[in-house]
Amino acid sequence: MRSRASSFASASAFASASRSTSRSALLSVPASVSVPNSVSVPASVVDLVLLALATLLAVVLVPQAVFADDIGSDTGNHYSITVTPCDALQGVVFAPNQPNPIPATQMEILVLYDGVPRPNAIVEVLVHPDIAICPDAILNHRTDENGIARMSMYGGGCHFDEFLTVYIKVDGASQRYYDHAKSPDFDGVGGDLQVNLADLLTFSGEFLGADPPACHDYDNNGATNLGDLVIFSPAFTGGLQCP
Repeated sequence: MRSRASSFASASAFASASRSTSRSALLSVPASVSVPNSVSVPASVVDLVLLALATLLAVVLVPQAVFADDIGSDTGNHYSITVTPCDALQGVVFAPNQPNPIPATQMEILVLYDGVPRPNAIVEVLVHPDIAICPDAILNHRTDENGIARMSMYGGGCHFDEFLTVYIKVDGASQRYYDHAKSPDFDGVGGDLQVNLADLLTFSGEFLGADPPACHDYDNNGATNLGDLVIFSPAFTGGLQCP
């Protein structure tokens, strides 16, 4: 999976290469350069001009990162949001919901506009296609009179360490993104919208240290441990599945 860091690294490498090429070319420039009408231009000026051109070309020619649906398009930055529990987890937890959903899948989004709760704002959650979604998941809603929208992250699967795995839009402008989407419903390949023995085996591999922490590290702290067991256990013992 390609992260945003790789896009930025490519741009930096290109700019660096361009500057290096320009500097190499400048090594052959004499102390002064003659131009028409017998005007003598100091080499230092040529150096600055060519370096500026190389930098400009790097910016123009390097493909810029394209953020889905114009990330942060509310240029006035009037909006601010708080997302529970996802901000604390640094990611989004999905899970099937029948017979009883687990708390980690209940997303609460507080929307402020210039610091004031924003009622009737349209909130949407957009998710990477690797995540399977239950038919009764709630991924879009309007805020209530207190500026709160409540969503239900019902689904399964895993996709992590990639920019815009999940992102949240408010009134058409993207306001929050997460690189990690994980679920108790992950058997090492994907999610089948039920939490069963195959998922337990994969979770156990990470929890016991046989496999590195990955799709069952729900709080994204680099370890699959007790905090993750608290999320997995009720999903497994409840035999959760989608309707």
